[in-house]
Amino acid sequence: MITSEGPSGPCGQYYSEVIRTVSNGIQICGNSPIPSGYVITSNYTLGACGIYQAANLTAAYNGMQFCGNSPIPANYVITGNYTVNSCGQYLGGSLGIVYNGITACADSPIPSGYWVSAGYFQTAACGMYQAEKLSNS
Repeated sequence: MITSEGPSGPCGQYYSEVIRTVSNGIQICGNSPIPSGYVITSNYTLGACGIYQAANLTAAYNGMQFCGNSPIPANYVITGNYTVNSCGQYLGGSLGIVYNGITACADSPIPSGYWVSAGYFQTAACGMYQAEKLSNS
């Protein structure tokens, strides 16, 4: 994970970056790849990240809040869309582990092996997005 970067350091005229192993709560720079199973839980400005926004990563778990600029891990769906103060300019929401019959928001990726069995109805949880029921049997 890229945790800081800048023009100083051993790279002369090129930017150098500090790379660390991912861990729960790690602070990263916005140009860092996000490993499988982790989501962005906050966004902010940090001088150590140069021109990039900084973010915090957390290992995904059922019912957690996340920021809308985050990838959604495999076997998770978006179950709510709402403002999360720590997400800055991005909409946030909640994630759930997929199961047969779950109601997911329409902006959610559909995990492998699932399909929309009932679609496009309104729920308060999904905010401006419609909802859909997912099935796998």
